[in-house]
Amino acid sequence: QAGQSWQGFVDLVQQASIHDLEQNAEMFLGAFPNTYTLSKHWAEIALLEHSHKVKLAVVRPTIVGAALSQPRPGWIDSVSAAAALYLTASLGITVAAKGRQSVVGDQIPVDFVVDACLIAAANAHEIDRPRFFHSGSSHFNPVTWQQSADCVIGYGRNRPVPMQVREAAWDMLDNEQAWAIWFWVQYGLPDLLLRAKQTAGDKGAAKLRKKWSKVTNRARAMVESFKHFTSNSWIFETSGLDCIASQLPESQQAVLQWDVRSFTWEKYLNLFMHGLHVNVLGVKEVPPRQLENALLQPWKTPWTAYKWGGTGATVGQGGVGRENFVESVLRSAGVQRAIVANCKETGRKHEDIEKLARKEAETMVDAWNPPAIHATWSVVCVGMRQLFDGVLVDPCDIQRVRSAAQTSLPILYLPVHRSYLDFILLSFIAVRYELPVPHIAAGQDFLGMGPVGSILRQCGAFFMKRASGDVLHDAVLSSTLALLLRERKAVEFFAEGTRSRQGRMLPLRRGLLKVVADLVQSNTVKDVLVVPVSVAYDRVPEICPYAREMLGIPKIKESTSALFKSLGVLFRPHGCAHVRIGDPMSMRAMLDQGCTVPAIGESSSF
Repeated sequence: QAGQSWQGFVDLVQQASIHDLEQNAEMFLGAFPNTYTLSKHWAEIALLEHSHKVKLAVVRPTIVGAALSQPRPGWIDSVSAAAALYLTASLGITVAAKGRQSVVGDQIPVDFVVDACLIAAANAHEIDRPRFFHSGSSHFNPVTWQQSADCVIGYGRNRPVPMQVREAAWDMLDNEQAWAIWFWVQYGLPDLLLRAKQTAGDKGAAKLRKKWSKVTNRARAMVESFKHFTSNSWIFETSGLDCIASQLPESQQAVLQWDVRSFTWEKYLNLFMHGLHVNVLGVKEVPPRQLENALLQPWKTPWTAYKWGGTGATVGQGGVGRENFVESVLRSAGVQRAIVANCKETGRKHEDIEKLARKEAETMVDAWNPPAIHATWSVVCVGMRQLFDGVLVDPCDIQRVRSAAQTSLPILYLPVHRSYLDFILLSFIAVRYELPVPHIAAGQDFLGMGPVGSILRQCGAFFMKRASGDVLHDAVLSSTLALLLRERKAVEFFAEGTRSRQGRMLPLRRGLLKVVADLVQSNTVKDVLVVPVSVAYDRVPEICPYAREMLGIPKIKESTSALFKSLGVLFRPHGCAHVRIGDPMSMRAMLDQGCTVPAIGESSSF
């Protein structure tokens, strides 16, 4: 092909017979893996030859797959490229592929390719020479074939279809001999068994063997046609497209898709498989749950929105200043009764006990600080991106909390407790999605962490003693919660009371949950919407300390030095964090139905 014109090559192909083309396929293809890539090569040469007549912008898509969102999620109308591999693997046809698991398979949703063409066309009038743009994912959001295989096989096994040949599977081997042996085990051995049954006179075996022969041939053809892409990685530079897209008016950027960092591969590949099932196989099934990566969501909320007490849905309606809040706590009937009772019990002066109550309130109440909140969550976002591949949330969960925030009722977040990061993740998501940002109940242990304790206080943490038995402290705590809830603030605490070291949920403990229930039952607070939250990790950051504790090594005390020593976790892989938010539940409705807050160690009705 060296020195040959595109027209000369076309003439050569047209003059050759099909027999000659098949016999000399390698000569015609040259360095190209298939006729598809060869055709694109000669097409570009033909366009360049005539580019002096028109403005030319060429978009080079990588492996084009199902749509992410337009015209609908998972839309696909043909089985080619990766779709053929995914479909045959999920049906149990192609279970042994040639290639390496770590190879990057550059894939791109078809609606991203369409929008890339629109973006390139919009820019074409400004160029004085042909421009080439890649539309792919390997530059900014690469995915390996192993990641693709995990999603495809997981989907195929969770949602089997009637036409499945066998259970979905997809093994990859880069050694030719190992692959040949494994292929024979998967396909040759079943054929051998069917042949034996046929020889023994089983009439049905002949039909099955004929069908199995077709399956084997399809699998071999699929493996051979795709091995070039599953054995080699290419990284396609896409910053050119990114650059011209960022220059478009914001109104156009809002409706065009080009940034592959805006989705997770798990979400996309689940939609891809759903599209194959519905559009190709004709199966009726419910669309998969679509998750978003909170780390990729834009930062929308300015620091001025985080006033103490708040003025919008982000932190609740209304509000009072911190000093007034402390005074309101001290003037509350519950605290005044506790002060009088303490005076009678100890014989001390009212003024002395009131000073103790003020000290308790000053220690407990948070100090909502807008600049501190904004600065802290900016730093947290950087740390989260270093720590996790993604923080996955369901947009439907987010919408449920938004709807709950529009009511006149306060929200009580009740997350499970696996890690110190639980409360950070929940507040991070609240800030990211402009949900009610919670005031968080924290142990007074954190006050010994110097500036860290101060930062937590300014970000909404209020500090309490653990199982104190101190009547005065408990009265201040109850009044603090009552005022927060009456002001429609969001509150968060862990009903388990401590982190679960074994990965399973611990029995709920009596304490703050009972305080809130008593406030509702006594009509001090009209009602509270309880929002259960599940936080799960591919790898819990504290897994190593947990292992040491199980060996009998004492728990490391919370301190600033311990925090800095733990920063090493930022440089270890932890996969994704998965946050699920349940339906908001009315505490009053639950109490009216006879639910009770259990004693310590008992199971809970909540």
